[in-house]
Amino acid sequence: MVQVVLKKIQKPINIGSGTGISIKELVNTIINSNKIKIKPKVIFDRNKPTGDKVRILDTSFAQREKIFPKKKLQEGIDDTIDWYLKNKNSLQKRYNYFKENN
Repeated sequence: MVQVVLKKIQKPINIGSGTGISIKELVNTIINSNKIKIKPKVIFDRNKPTGDKVRILDTSFAQREKIFPKKKLQEGIDDTIDWYLKNKNSLQKRYNYFKENN
């Protein structure tokens, strides 16, 4: 993200591989992470609307700006799991707009 700040980009930017992955592949990537100690059983409810089988972000702006992801999906998932495990207790103390009185 340092690249975005240094280039003073002030509009939304999609950063990704430019290739798609199905929800099932994403779920499998998460649960097959060596960071997940207890493997959950995943059940896909086929009675629900299917939606997009694959969703691919338009990364053309990032590519034009020569901004590319520095991590593969598995590494990003593992980093996210590590961050969550370190911070899960503090997350419960955050202000929740949907539950707190305004």
